[in-house]
Amino acid sequence: MMERYNSDAAFDRALAALWDHWSRLLDGYQVSSGDEKLDRMVNIWNQYQPLTKKGNLAVGSGFNDDPLWLIAGTDAYLRETGDWTILDAPTFGEGKNSWLTGTAAWTFVSISQAILGVQPTLDGLAIDPCIPAGWAGYTVKRRYRGAVYRITVENPHRVEKEIASIAVDGTPITGNVLPPAAPGTEVQVRVVMG
Repeated sequence: MMERYNSDAAFDRALAALWDHWSRLLDGYQVSSGDEKLDRMVNIWNQYQPLTKKGNLAVGSGFNDDPLWLIAGTDAYLRETGDWTILDAPTFGEGKNSWLTGTAAWTFVSISQAILGVQPTLDGLAIDPCIPAGWAGYTVKRRYRGAVYRITVENPHRVEKEIASIAVDGTPITGNVLPPAAPGTEVQVRVVMG
C-alpha cells in the first residue's frame, strides 16, 4: 500500500476517486433539517458505517475495512476529537466505542424512519414524522425502488406529530403512504404537519 500511494499526487488521485465513489453512493438518502450535526450524522457518517462492514480483508491485513478509509477516517477522528488513544489500540483501527459498530446503522434507521418518518413498506413509502415542535420542517431525498423522492415536510403549527396533508407531484393523496413511482422518475412530495 505504501508503494501505491508513495506520492502526494497518487494519494490525491486516489482520495478524489474515493470521494467521488462515496458521494455517488451516499446520494440515495439526504436530509436537510437545519441542524448541521444531525444532517452530517445522517448524510455521511451513519450511511458510511454499515457499508464499510463488508470490508477488504485482503488489503487491510486482517482489518475488515477499506484501508484508505481507515487512514482518512482516523485523520478526521483525530482532528475532530483530539482522542489520540485510538493509535494505542492493540490492533490499530479497532473500534473503541459503540459508535464505531452496528450502533450507527441502527441510529440511521431510528432517525430516518422513527423521527423523520420516512418508512419503506410493501405498499410504498409511509410518511409519519415525529419531530421536535421547534422544527419548522426539513427535506429528505430518498431513493426507493429506483425512483427518487424529494420530500419536503413543513411544520407551520409547530406540532410534534400528525399530518394535515400530503401532495405527490402537486396532487393531494389520502392516507400517508406514497404510491410507488416508476423506476427512473423523480417525485416531489409536500407534507404539511398540523
